Parts: sequence; structure tokens; C-alpha cells
Amino acid sequence: SNKELAARVGLAPSSCHERVRRLTQAGVLRAFHAEVEPRALGIDFDDASHLRVLRTYFPRYIAKYDYAEQAPSSDEDLSRFYTQNSQFSWLDSRALFVLLRAWKPKRIIEVGSGYSSLLIADVNRRFFNGSIEFTCVEPYPREFLKRGVNGIGQLVERQVQELPATEFQRLGPGDILFIEATRMKGSKALALTGQLGDVMKESAQTALSWVRSHAPD
Repeated sequence: SNKELAARVGLAPSSCHERVRRLTQAGVLRAFHAEVEPRALGIDFDDASHLRVLRTYFPRYIAKYDYAEQAPSSDEDLSRFYTQNSQFSWLDSRALFVLLRAWKPKRIIEVGSGYSSLLIADVNRRFFNGSIEFTCVEPYPREFLKRGVNGIGQLVERQVQELPATEFQRLGPGDILFIEATRMKGSKALALTGQLGDVMKESAQTALSWVRSHAPD
């Protein structure tokens, strides 16, 4: 704050404000940086956990990431994940592969399904013997999802807001709610539908604040 800056440089707040204004107009000060404490927004980035993923999980599991780079056939005939697809590739796919191996979830609900679903299904088959209860929520599924994929337990062809809350209450500690999202221009408004409690509404607003602050990334 201006008051804190004035105390640091030994000036009265009014004098400090005037000097900052003059330096800004003269082009000496070109920008200001604000650092937000994530925990104050209810978000814990958990730096130690991120380092553990990079230093421990990736070296342990990434060698088994052996998917083809290009599609073996047309996308509509797909039965297995390939890396250089148009929507879920490179680091995204490798990170998901590693995290699934490390976290060993019992249940996964994926909202917005497609190429990533093939990857999750393959990990489920190869490394967990199909024990993960994997549900895809996708109102407009691709043909390969409609045909059925070994490793996907259920395909729900509905919009996520149409699902009852009980569908998600089945998730427990260590399970994954995987939401695919697309960045696009909008009205900056958030519409919450359905019978959401106060905690869920607050969580949604917190998530929106986090997304907006990280959109340039």
C-alpha cells in the first residue's frame, strides 16, 4: 500500500503518493506488480507437492509412456490414444499419465471427454486391470466413445448441469474430478444452476477468480 511504501522510504504518505505519481508520468515507473497470497483465496498451490511430481513421479513413471506420436488411422476409427492429437497432447498427456500412475484413484469422473478419455482408459486397462471406476460426461461424444472403449465404465451423454449432485458425491479422498475447459471470450459472468449449497457456490466463485488471474498464462 502507499502507506507501507511511505514508511519504507521515510516519507509522509502524501509526499510518497505525489512522488510515485510524478515518476509514473515521467516513465520512470512503468508498471506495478501485485502478489496475491493464494491461501487467502482458499487455494493452496502446495509447492512441495509440485516438486514431488517433477522430481519423483515423473522419473518413476514416464518411461512407460509409449503412445504413438501420430494417429494410426482416422480419428473416427480410434481405439487407442496417440500423442499429437489436436486437443490433448504433449505435456498435458504426459502429466496425466504420470499422475494417474502415482495417485491410483478408485474413481474418475471426466467432464468433457475425448482424446484424454482414451489415455485414461488405457492406463486403467494396462496398470490397474480395469479397477478404476471411470465415468465420462460428454453430451456430444465422438464416434470412438459411442462405440465403447475398454477401460471406460460409463458414458453419460448429458450436459454436466443436468446431472444430480449424487453423481459427484460418490467421489472420495484420492478420487479425481477431471474437467476439460476451453478459454474463450465471454461476458465475465458466472451462472450457477441446480441446487448448489453455499460451500459449492463459494468454491465456484473462488475457482473463477483463480482462472481469471491465470488466464494470461
